[in-house]
Amino acid sequence: MPAIPTTPSRHEADELLRLRAEVAALRAQVGTLTRQRDHYAEQLKEQWLAFAPAHRLYEGFGFADCGPFADYTPDPNSRFFTLSLL
Repeated sequence: MPAIPTTPSRHEADELLRLRAEVAALRAQVGTLTRQRDHYAEQLKEQWLAFAPAHRLYEGFGFADCGPFADYTPDPNSRFFTLSLL
């Protein structure tokens, strides 16, 4: 027998929207602090290549792939992102 797809309850959908709004607010605050400190870019490193939801989140906020930065070296298990603030 094939699996029956499920639809999230209204409560689950509301919770997801609330969490997305909180993440967006936190992201905006980080951007504000970065600009106040006169930085021209933000960079981050994600160690789990298989963590696609985080990658989509970063990309949704405008981050793009980049090479290693600071003291990091190329690592097949990591992904590096940058966001220009100029």
